[in-house]
Amino acid sequence: WGVVCTGACSIHPTSDDSPLPFARLWDKADIQSHALMTEAVHRHGSLAGIELWHGGASVFNRASRLAPLSPSGTPWMATHLGFMSNLRPKVMDRGDIRDLLRWQAEGAKRARSAGFDIVYVYAGMGYLPYEFLLPEYNLRTDEYGGSVANRVRLVQQMIEVTKDAVGET
Repeated sequence: WGVVCTGACSIHPTSDDSPLPFARLWDKADIQSHALMTEAVHRHGSLAGIELWHGGASVFNRASRLAPLSPSGTPWMATHLGFMSNLRPKVMDRGDIRDLLRWQAEGAKRARSAGFDIVYVYAGMGYLPYEFLLPEYNLRTDEYGGSVANRVRLVQQMIEVTKDAVGET
């Protein structure tokens, strides 16, 4: 068998990559759109995978008009010139982190409803979970910043809520 995967697929309107083309899985209407893809993939005997994604400080949010989120409020362009948005992001508080974990779990459940076989926690390429991993970008002094163990905490929690949402498969 083979696996056909989406690219990064947004889990919430705070991760709106407009005007760039991007996939999203925000609500029931999005489930229907993705189900068309998973059905076609399954008809050809392959597995369907989805990369659940939150863009953090790198997104434009031009359609949603919501503030981008980040660990410390540093615009992504401040540390990575020429890459994506230069908007001033909101420093995530504990409530925002709880929301992100909920959005991840809800996205995983919607992904399973759409027929995806593999659900990824997208934590690379400068997006929100990755931003928490970088010491030059994550300047937090709470349990999500400082040591390596603290900086990986969010990614670990995202993996846990995803596994809880999709079950043993």
